[in-house]
Amino acid sequence: MHAGPSADVHGARVRRTVATVPDDDGQHVADAGATPSVAEARDSDTASQEIWTDIANFRPVSNLTFMSKVVERAAASQVNAYLSANGLLPRYQSAYRRKHSTETAMLRIWSDILTSADVREVTLLGLLDLSAAFDCVDHGILLQRLEALFALTGTALGWICSFLTDRTQQVSYRGCLSSTQCVLFGVLQGSVLGPLLYLLYTAELEQIVAHHDQRSHMYADDCQVYLSTSLEDVPLVAA
Repeated sequence: MHAGPSADVHGARVRRTVATVPDDDGQHVADAGATPSVAEARDSDTASQEIWTDIANFRPVSNLTFMSKVVERAAASQVNAYLSANGLLPRYQSAYRRKHSTETAMLRIWSDILTSADVREVTLLGLLDLSAAFDCVDHGILLQRLEALFALTGTALGWICSFLTDRTQQVSYRGCLSSTQCVLFGVLQGSVLGPLLYLLYTAELEQIVAHHDQRSHMYADDCQVYLSTSLEDVPLVAA
């Protein structure tokens, strides 16, 4: 079990079920539109010095096989190429994309603020951080958005559905095992395809912000929402 920046856990582990992939570059997996069925389990350990009582800080990290990541990388490459060719990637998202970074996000916002200042406008900026964002992705909503907003259908959508569903996790602590639980929410942390799926899941946020005549820019789950207004519209505060 992986904890947040300020939290650790002693002797805790997540038991992840993973699938083995035959040594054929996973081609039949893509053709079938499904990831392989569960074949074996792996344990992931994170040692620490003390026990933390706030369970909300803990994050499961998937321990995936090498071949699983090879297949994921091939799938992610094809999905990225399709989205880029059709202009479907979120325009104001700078995470997990080539030639984008925290620097490009900052430069865009700073440029907008300076442009507004040149015409005597002030900018109000709100900084939002989505809590446990990767763990809160609803699989059903994600699949609906992939089909409705990004036109991913048929075998491609079926493969992603197979990738997300039928996963389980189990916690082992001091020789005791929890019951096996189905993973109904979240994208796999530690996977190749997970971050891309999260970007597509939250892509609609920038449209919602724009609908309310505001601007936004995101870096993963960090969202900056801002608007500029004339000085005349800012009420004066009495001294």
